[in-house]
Amino acid sequence: MALGVCKLCLNESDLKKSHAISNSIFRKIFRSADGKGILISNNDDDIAYTIDSWKEEQLCHSCEQLLSSNYEKYAIEALRGRGAKVTNIGNADYINDIDVQTVLLFVLSVYWRGAHSSHKSYGQLSITDADSWLLRKCILENKKLPMKRFAVRIYKLIDSQNCEPEFEGKVLKEFIASPYVMKNHSFGQRVVLCFAFEGLYVEIIVGGLTFSERKKIHYLKASSRRIVLKHKCIFDIPELIDLMCKARQKHDEGRTKIK
Repeated sequence: MALGVCKLCLNESDLKKSHAISNSIFRKIFRSADGKGILISNNDDDIAYTIDSWKEEQLCHSCEQLLSSNYEKYAIEALRGRGAKVTNIGNADYINDIDVQTVLLFVLSVYWRGAHSSHKSYGQLSITDADSWLLRKCILENKKLPMKRFAVRIYKLIDSQNCEPEFEGKVLKEFIASPYVMKNHSFGQRVVLCFAFEGLYVEIIVGGLTFSERKKIHYLKASSRRIVLKHKCIFDIPELIDLMCKARQKHDEGRTKIK
């Protein structure tokens, strides 16, 4: 630990090693791969099995506990379908009877922490002072966010083309891709940030949705008690295709370079 100013409460304190993407997600991957995991950074030319969980000194103990107890633990368990009723209908999984507000703030807290991180794996994330202040206040006070500022969509990654027999069941859940900015989308000048972990694909639309878009696009609604995880084929996401192919090759070849 080192003395510094906590980025969440802004108080001077001993700072703990912080994870933007929850440490429990890293630990799960590491456990399934003998202590190493496929962590794919957009800034790395090589993709390797690694023990780096992208942490740095960022928050005080109290704020770490706040994020963990108020958002992370609940949201991760909910997205894993634990303690909730999960129904599969067609090309979507429905997670029912959950607190969507908590899941939404968890996702946006990952973005907020990553945008304030100096770790190279979060290098494509940026945030304005105004948005940072808004997210900080909402995280601290568990307040709803205006849809005109942020919108979140979550998909379940699948291999609908059945190109790789073990792709969905194993490799898709054993990698984390560092966040990146989507190059081609239908949201005009707005920025779309993308994350992938635990077989989920997350999009954060910075600038939110218009009223007409809200009628057409599935997104997390803070007032709802249900999340719809539409299935999205990995091969329909150009930015992830190359990363996943490299990850699969690394997995099959069993190379164990450790960073």
